[in-house]
Amino acid sequence: MLNDGVVAIFTPLYIMICKSLGANPIGPIVLCFIACTTAFFSPLATPTVPLAMSVGNYDVKDIAKMSWLPAIIITLITVGWVMTIYPIF
Repeated sequence: MLNDGVVAIFTPLYIMICKSLGANPIGPIVLCFIACTTAFFSPLATPTVPLAMSVGNYDVKDIAKMSWLPAIIITLITVGWVMTIYPIF
């Protein structure tokens, strides 16, 4: 499933769950959007990854090798930023 589909499915779920808990839904929605736009581990995540793999003759191992560090850095920064700017309660 492409990431646009993931965002379209999970955004209403996050809103309903957060409203039932009395929490602010903006933080989880922002995390979902950023996670979906920075998902470059899988060729199924975005159409640009298979395109780059075919043009550069990369395989999945090469993509994973080059994307694990940016993925960890982006995850840590994003979670810290969202927890600070958009507290859930």
